Amino acid sequence: MQNWRVDAAHSDTAEALICRVAGVCNGAATWDGAGFSKFDAHFGHSVAQRAQSGRAWTVKQAEAALKLLRKYQGQLGGKAFMDAWFVNPVFAAQPWAPDAPVSADAVAKPVALRKLLSRDALAVFRFGYDAELVAAIKALRGEHRGRKFWAAWDAANREWTVPVNETSIAGIMALAERFQFEVEPRFTDYVARVQAKTAPDAMMLALNGQQHVGVMGDSIVINVGDVAILAEFESELAGA
Repeated sequence: MQNWRVDAAHSDTAEALICRVAGVCNGAATWDGAGFSKFDAHFGHSVAQRAQSGRAWTVKQAEAALKLLRKYQGQLGGKAFMDAWFVNPVFAAQPWAPDAPVSADAVAKPVALRKLLSRDALAVFRFGYDAELVAAIKALRGEHRGRKFWAAWDAANREWTVPVNETSIAGIMALAERFQFEVEPRFTDYVARVQAKTAPDAMMLALNGQQHVGVMGDSIVINVGDVAILAEFESELAGA
């Protein structure tokens, strides 16, 4: 894991590559050399759907996904491309370990003191000071549609804010899950709406006439009116 890095704006993140294989997979109903084999289909689609819903993988899921990427390298640009990619694997969101030790101070703090709220088109993190959590929030930065975004400290309200967009939402939700934030329903509703617009059966993603979305950083697996989805979310946040 030492050579893993996070770059949500990268076009070839591990999540994007997994979704690329899942997008042409028919569950091995037929053997056409595309998509996952019958043995790998269940896990491959489960991690693809998790990524598409804006949830970061656990470390174990990430490790298993990397093995799949190596196995299906022929569908992803070939051995030379994947050999170069594996020198420094890149993820859209930081993989996390459910049983990873978190500071004793952090564990002792009631979840109710940690809230993920919304203001206009911003995600607002409110919590009692914790150095580990602050460091994780500072890592929420990247680029979306050519514009950089990052976490900012609001001294007046004593809270951290992060712009919400298709790229940042994965990291926002992953951090909220890892550090057990109480999440305002708008965020989970937004992710659910994006997921609902994705084909219920991931095996049909490549066959649905571009009616569903699968966005990983700047890589669009299946294109839909994702700008409209984000506009809907921003509209709701503005009315909070």
